[in-house]
Amino acid sequence: CRMSVGSRHDPLVSRRRHPVEILNFSDDHSRLCVASRALPVTKATVVAETFLYAVRPLGQPRGG
Repeated sequence: CRMSVGSRHDPLVSRRRHPVEILNFSDDHSRLCVASRALPVTKATVVAETFLYAVRPLGQPRGG
C-alpha cells in the first residue's frame, strides 16, 4: 500500500480563533486515515514521529 500525507491550515473553533495545522496520513488505496493531528506548527520531527506511530499497527507502505 502507499500512503499520502497532507497538511492544511484551519481555524480551531472556540471562544477565540487559534490557527492550527491539520496533519493527516491516509492509505492511498483504502483511503483509511491512519493518523491525524492538530498542531500549532507542523515541523519535520513531528511529521516523522506521526508517520512512525501511524505505520506501527499496519506496517510501512511499499513503493509501487
